[in-house]
Amino acid sequence: MGIDIHGWTIIRPYKNDKSYWRKVINIDGIVGRNSSMFDYLFGIGGYGYFKPVAENRRLPKELPKDIDPLLKGELLEESKDNIGISWLDWTEIKKIKWNKKPDGMMSDRINKELLRNDIKKRRLALAGDWGLLFKIMKSLAQKYGDENVRIIVWFCN
Repeated sequence: MGIDIHGWTIIRPYKNDKSYWRKVINIDGIVGRNSSMFDYLFGIGGYGYFKPVAENRRLPKELPKDIDPLLKGELLEESKDNIGISWLDWTEIKKIKWNKKPDGMMSDRINKELLRNDIKKRRLALAGDWGLLFKIMKSLAQKYGDENVRIIVWFCN
């Protein structure tokens, strides 16, 4: 049994209303299981060798008004199936150095082969489904601004 990712790409379409966010794209059909990306970005399902970019931030304060209230309630509940919730802005994604070892290694005893394999998995993911998601987010950021595009994700067993 593996870990599944669910989530939405959301935008803040109005510069004069900082609290209004809107769902744009459901990422379930775009990205698949990838423990290397889950671990590197969100600290989920990996070895825990690196400091994740956006570990367990929970739900952001500003949520799209069109998020289903039942879904929001389910995400806020503690559940054995719900193993993590986080979000990531396009501004943060743009700063990631994908081909380098991450900042903040959690262990000095990391195996060099494991590090090479992890970077290779990230590169492959960027060439595939995660690359597509990030291209979509980049296009949205060009229209709405980098700080106005984010993904909200949650993970389930």
